Amino acid sequence: MTFMQPKFQQPRSSADYRKEYFEVLAGDVHPIDQIEFHKKASEMIYSTLTGKAMTTHKIQTSLDNITAQYNLEKASSQAKDNRIKSL
Repeated sequence: MTFMQPKFQQPRSSADYRKEYFEVLAGDVHPIDQIEFHKKASEMIYSTLTGKAMTTHKIQTSLDNITAQYNLEKASSQAKDNRIKSL
């Protein structure tokens, strides 16, 4: 884990802090706190996965729409070519 340690007695901006790292052994953490941590972590992961899935769905829908539009344009172009050739 990390926390922000002030570099000076009276810090005035975020640049006046430095990152400090510390470790906590899992055995030293109360089981209820471990359960809460895992619950919150899984909620964050679920939220991230849901957001990515929605983005993927939107991109897939857009791609399907572009493909349909391309096919319509291609058919229209072929129809125009056929009209020109028949004249």
